[in-house]
Amino acid sequence: MQRLLLWLPPDDNVLDGQSVSTAFTTALGPYKVVVEAGRASRLELARSDDQKAAIENFNPTYRLEIDVVEGQSGSRGSVSVMSVVLRGTLYRGTGRVPLAKFHYRLRSKNPQDFVSQVVEKLKTSGYL
Repeated sequence: MQRLLLWLPPDDNVLDGQSVSTAFTTALGPYKVVVEAGRASRLELARSDDQKAAIENFNPTYRLEIDVVEGQSGSRGSVSVMSVVLRGTLYRGTGRVPLAKFHYRLRSKNPQDFVSQVVEKLKTSGYL
């Protein structure tokens, strides 16, 4: 893996895209992987159309698409409650066949545990 296109959900309501991008950049830095982040549009029907410019400009060797599968954020009394299931799917550059999938229940906007889990799986699967 040399260049990773990180494809993020359309907004920061549940997952802070900047924090996720920074966490992946930091975690993959020791492996000399360059990370570029892009965002899904709200009306993304053909994801490859939305990704086309990023792929042409960045030429990723792999792409990791992150989706919010299930999300709930709110409060109970004075306590803030968050429960989100993230799904990450790894593809080769412009490929359409999933190489690996990751699921993680996020309990705060801090993505560090999810990023660590994905990076560990990338290592054990031989991508790093």
